[in-house]
Amino acid sequence: MNEMRVEAPGKLNLCLYLGPTRPDGLHEIASLFESVSLTDTLTLKQTDGLHDRVICDGVEGENLAERAFRAAREAGLLDSPTVEITIEKRIPVAAGMGGGSADAAAALRLAAAIANRPIKDFERIAFALGADVPSQLIPGAALVHGAGERVAAIQPECLAGASSRAYVIIEQQQGLSTGEVFNQSDRALLPEPEIVHREEALLEKISAGVDLAQLCALVENALEPAIVALRPELAGLPKLLRDHGAIASAFTGSGPTSFGIFDGHRAAEDAALELISAGHLAHAAIPVSASFGAVH
Repeated sequence: MNEMRVEAPGKLNLCLYLGPTRPDGLHEIASLFESVSLTDTLTLKQTDGLHDRVICDGVEGENLAERAFRAAREAGLLDSPTVEITIEKRIPVAAGMGGGSADAAAALRLAAAIANRPIKDFERIAFALGADVPSQLIPGAALVHGAGERVAAIQPECLAGASSRAYVIIEQQQGLSTGEVFNQSDRALLPEPEIVHREEALLEKISAGVDLAQLCALVENALEPAIVALRPELAGLPKLLRDHGAIASAFTGSGPTSFGIFDGHRAAEDAALELISAGHLAHAAIPVSASFGAVH
């Protein structure tokens, strides 16, 4: 087995609507996800140990990527010598960008490559690992419904300006618990009783194709009041991004990371540099597709 390498792109929720809690305790959502070039990198090599091992500096406890590999073996989808996976982290932790889920999805892509199986064989494992994992099995843009298990890939031509659209992402040194944010959203009565109409409206709009202005008009996060209630100091970040040239801005996922959409890579890079100079942890990023997350 040769050394293998794969990128694990972080995701942005360009829009996120929140529905009721299901019997399994998970919330229904309707969301437009996009993978971006702020990534972790997984490197795999064969070992002669008794168990697979995942090394991820700075992240304590069992890594979700390790659980993914073990689940693939337990499901009979992978029969190979033991491996060691090293994760180089760049996606902020507990930040609403699905970094742990991205790593798990990338680990499953590695498992699929070793086993010479289609990634579709690993979908059931992906959802068992976490609600964000299925949408990141194949990087790119996707409509995500249910609690994250229903994923509909979006053709690049449906989203305007993929080659020129860019993002500025502001991370925070302190993360935010997804569970706390969802609990706060329930206390604030944020979930919509019916979310099917949100799903249908998103599907209709995106399927017809959206230009940049229409895409930016979709930017919204129903969890924002809960995020700000828990971390009031974050309230001004979306406006800060717009003040630096973003056409639209919001928090991604359960926060605390915020992002802005820019018309052009240069504009995003200039804004990121200005924000860094002002003391923010800012990154410029671009949309990425399935080929970006291929195993090498």
